[in-house]
Amino acid sequence: MIGWRFRSLIKDFSMRSRLANTDPLLSLLQRYQVERQAFDNATATEEMTDQDWDRLAQATWSRTQDQIIESEPPATTAAGALRALDHVLQSDDLFFERSESPDLQMLWLLVKAARDYISSAEIRERTSDRSDWLSPASALTPPS
Repeated sequence: MIGWRFRSLIKDFSMRSRLANTDPLLSLLQRYQVERQAFDNATATEEMTDQDWDRLAQATWSRTQDQIIESEPPATTAAGALRALDHVLQSDDLFFERSESPDLQMLWLLVKAARDYISSAEIRERTSDRSDWLSPASALTPPS
């Protein structure tokens, strides 16, 4: 069991780094989210002006956001598609008051359904990929 876990962790780590290298949307969106978190965690002071916030945005997330908009990168993996859909679903700008708008509620549910489908397909695919690592049950049972 320990061998399987170790191999699983190594494969997952290796797969994540390969995905980021092969999926332009995943790579940019991961970078954007880290940069945006740094911006959101910045300590505000009373002396900070709008220009200071603009400079901080430019130093953190703004350029990556512009790159995503200008290049319109495709999602080339399920991980990239899932990250993008999660980002949309978590957007307070789009869906904060969705319970008060049937149109927004429906859009949120449609995006969530697509996200859940891709996620379940990805889990099924990963599970089938690992089946070759598992020994058949007969190999675990000593002969009688």
